[in-house]
Amino acid sequence: MELREVNEIKKIIADIKCESIEAKYIETNNVLIVILDDNESDYHEIALVQDEKVYFFGDSYKEPLRIISLKEYLFILRDTWDRSEEHTSELQSHSFISYAV
Repeated sequence: MELREVNEIKKIIADIKCESIEAKYIETNNVLIVILDDNESDYHEIALVQDEKVYFFGDSYKEPLRIISLKEYLFILRDTWDRSEEHTSELQSHSFISYAV
């Protein structure tokens, strides 16, 4: 995994400013785990970033629901979260995984 891309993902996640969304990441053994929790709907999204691929897991965490490239993931993150705060309420109503699919 490219260090630049990992750092960009971490920065986007750290900069999420949304009251109902708790965003965090965990980095371990060349794997980046991104967790997005919607506190209002009790919805959770997990993305495991490893070897240029991103694996999205649902609530069961047994099998990935979708696998996309790291470049696609960065595009989705930028498009979803790199917006002004005036779009925050609009973004809260959209599931990240739904957007990715």
